Amino acid sequence: AEMVKGNPNKGKSPGKKGKAKPGGGLPTGVAGDGPSIGQQTSHIKNKQRRTDLYGKLKKKKKDEKVKEREKRAKVAAEAIELGQLPPPKQIPRTIENTREKDVTMVEPGDEEVLADEAQDEFADYFNGLQSPKVLLTTSQKPSAIMFRLLEDLLKLIPNAWYYKRGTYEVKQITKYAANNEFSHVVVINENRKTINGLLVIFLPDGPTAHFRLSNLVISKKIK
Repeated sequence: AEMVKGNPNKGKSPGKKGKAKPGGGLPTGVAGDGPSIGQQTSHIKNKQRRTDLYGKLKKKKKDEKVKEREKRAKVAAEAIELGQLPPPKQIPRTIENTREKDVTMVEPGDEEVLADEAQDEFADYFNGLQSPKVLLTTSQKPSAIMFRLLEDLLKLIPNAWYYKRGTYEVKQITKYAANNEFSHVVVINENRKTINGLLVIFLPDGPTAHFRLSNLVISKKIK
């Protein structure tokens, strides 16, 4: 007699898995780790049943959180009554404390960064070793609006001095300012009686920054 091996999967569709019946009760492990509420309900095609189950799971998770919070408060109160230290409070998860450490981030007190800052062009200024002394000048042939702005800047910037531009080039002005212990030169540019730029030069070796100005309103017109 020949032995015939039976197929244990006979009568079953290969490759298909059974689906949970909607509304068939609440799955276990809802309020812990594992799939989210949306993942647990996404397989339900009927919108009404999916919404109902989602609400039930949401409520269950909320109730479990409340019970856990009450339990921790009770344990803390009992510890205080016994003269013991209560359990440490849970630290909420935030973007900052869950961010993975980046090797490119600089820690406070980094020796390499401190050395770079010590050699920075503005090191003397930020360390209080140099007091700012600013030379203000304008483009050639300034208009009346330029002098109104200069009045505001002289009131705003401490230890600022105005020098008439005349026919001098910017290189000549910076050389004069460096020889007279100025720390900055500020050149205000004007085109067709419209102030449109600000050139800030740090002495003696730079850097230099250029700022574009638009919609300028002097202090007398500010209500």
